[in-house]
Amino acid sequence: MARPGPLAVAADVVTALGDGIAATFTALREGRSGVARVEAFDPTPYGADAAAPLPAGTVPPPGEGPTRVETPHGARLDRVARAVHDAARAGDLPREALGLYVAVGVVDSPPQDVEPALAASRGADGHFDLGAFFAGGFRSIHPHWPLRMLGNVVVGQLAAELDVRGDNLVLAAEADAGVRAFAEAAEALAAGAVLAALVAGVSDTLGPAALLRASMRGTPGLVLGEGAGAFVLETDASVSARGARPLGRLAGSATAFGASDAGPGPAAETLEQVARAALDEAGRRPDEVGLVVVEGQSAEEAAARRALFPGRTDLAVVAPAVALGHLLAAAPAVGSAVALAALSTGEAPSTAGGRPRALARGRVALVLGSGHAGGAGALVWEGVR
Repeated sequence: MARPGPLAVAADVVTALGDGIAATFTALREGRSGVARVEAFDPTPYGADAAAPLPAGTVPPPGEGPTRVETPHGARLDRVARAVHDAARAGDLPREALGLYVAVGVVDSPPQDVEPALAASRGADGHFDLGAFFAGGFRSIHPHWPLRMLGNVVVGQLAAELDVRGDNLVLAAEADAGVRAFAEAAEALAAGAVLAALVAGVSDTLGPAALLRASMRGTPGLVLGEGAGAFVLETDASVSARGARPLGRLAGSATAFGASDAGPGPAAETLEQVARAALDEAGRRPDEVGLVVVEGQSAEEAAARRALFPGRTDLAVVAPAVALGHLLAAAPAVGSAVALAALSTGEAPSTAGGRPRALARGRVALVLGSGHAGGAGALVWEGVR
């Protein structure tokens, strides 16, 4: 018999469709999209013209949020992590018993940080001169500048703000890392290393560098989004002792690596492997899955789905990236929040323009995630309604 996985006692997201799970889930059910043309800069040199930016006012401007982190990237992470931390009343637990497991996207340097160095490194023709840069132009960059691009610095500041003193881990930078963050938290809880675990994922910040990376991945039509998601997971004993009300259970998880020969991302066999492994850990069969949350970016993913669920016509398939943009490291957390909302309401939104689909009681949700190099992961969620 499968060992019961940890319970989720709080969750929150911020996406291009709204602030919070309810706003995002309602917008998905209504068929709305947060994808729009990039207006802040010309995106065409980077092979894109559309992205899913956050709605205005969702993330506090740098320096105005409740955190010392001075980037929108850190502000998004702080917003959702603080919300679930407070919602779970994790302060009732010893600070050393709280763990923090975060998947972060690539943190790009704000252009204004290097503008003085570029201006000081112009050659005689007025263009950037690499020799002039190393001869002295680089001295115009603040010595702490590299720290702003390290994900563990962002997460370390968050841990200090929340007074989380237990086991911690930072992973990067795509959806396979987002799945692994949940898996590491579940393993720590099962081993007794922590009593509660805060698990979060945060996307890249939209900008020229992020769009350039997306174009270099070689995935046609990839639209990036901005967003973040966070959960608090606890053991059954901790939930019972605190009288907390769980949202759902992380019943199984698995990760693996196996690159596709056809293009970026994992092979169909690798995705099928992690899905079956996660279901095995949960003690569930593929025919007990009622909802699959996918990325919707590759033929390999579609092939894996067909192999897992041959001939199924009653399966709800949701691709949040269609409406939110691809959230990379944040995708599994946001996808898991959508999955739990669907299991709770008994209805899955359609991201293909159709009507929401009813979910049978007792079915589980499977969340898939992958990285362009070949990493793959799967999460299995059970509802508690």
